[in-house]
Amino acid sequence: MNPTQVEDSPGANTVFRRRAVTAVVIAALVAGLLLLGAATLDVILLVFAGLLLAVALRGLTDLLRRHTPLPDKAAFAVVLVGLLLLIGAGVGAMAPNLAAELDQLAETLPDAVQQIEDGLRRYEWGRQLVNNAPPVDRILARGGDIIAAVTGVATNIISALGTALVLLFIGIFLAIDPGLYVNGLLDLIPDNRRDRIHAVLSTMFTKLAQWLITRFISMVVTGILAAIGLLLLGVPYVLTLSILEGLSAFVPALGPLLAAIPAILVGLTQSPATALQVAVLYLIVQGIDNYIVSPIVAQKMISLPPALIIIPQLFLGALAGLPGVILAAPLTVVLMVAVRMLYIEDVLGKKRE
Repeated sequence: MNPTQVEDSPGANTVFRRRAVTAVVIAALVAGLLLLGAATLDVILLVFAGLLLAVALRGLTDLLRRHTPLPDKAAFAVVLVGLLLLIGAGVGAMAPNLAAELDQLAETLPDAVQQIEDGLRRYEWGRQLVNNAPPVDRILARGGDIIAAVTGVATNIISALGTALVLLFIGIFLAIDPGLYVNGLLDLIPDNRRDRIHAVLSTMFTKLAQWLITRFISMVVTGILAAIGLLLLGVPYVLTLSILEGLSAFVPALGPLLAAIPAILVGLTQSPATALQVAVLYLIVQGIDNYIVSPIVAQKMISLPPALIIIPQLFLGALAGLPGVILAAPLTVVLMVAVRMLYIEDVLGKKRE
């Protein structure tokens, strides 16, 4: 029997048809999951944000339990109440000054943008650029959106409060008894893979906790450095701008860039030289964070290569807007753990530290 006869045999045709049908079914399932994920991306990101909050609460609870004789539930209650009181006290202490500065900042930024436009109109290329650009009022509206996004001030207060409550409840319920949800998930896994999947989930929790610690340290350091620098330069709205800088450190790479925009515009209202000094200040602050603080912290924590920070931010930002940009880095951490443990180690058989 020659090879052609083997290929044309009924058995070979049956095997080929089965493989073709299997491939089509798998492709359809993958396409369906991708479409479902795209349609529910906002919900997925909200749930992941709740999971991130649960990791933070559970990490603080475990830390308190290691240093006190408190049982788990009591330690969790102390952490939750303590955080709420701390946040409430901070908001109560800073809210009046912060609200006043935000109002003044909203009035100042249009003048700064107008200054930039007037300066550009002095040159031929600048006039062409201004004439081809969107109207100033649209630019200001976008600038306001950036400020509102970075500061967490939502244009629709009711929607923002509702989202915050959902996020809070997801985080609290997941953190109170994480074993309940982990065991429920492991029940869906075959017996011979449960231990491995449990190890993957544990590693994901550890890496996310480490990432949160690095971000918290960067937020504190950059916020304090920005406040000191702005005070020395005599720039107004120090409280608002330093808080923006600190909060922006939660979003690596793109966050500090957005936070620098209003600070430079405020400096421009003083003088072009002040704006340049503010830009240099923010470069120095980010340099200290990127090349001194973060490397020291990342020696025992987790660090992400710059490209693996920016590229997911661009993709998720295009798909989901600001929430995608904010959650891109922690999602990348989870994905890196899954790829390393489930593919590189389990499939390829390569062990990596």
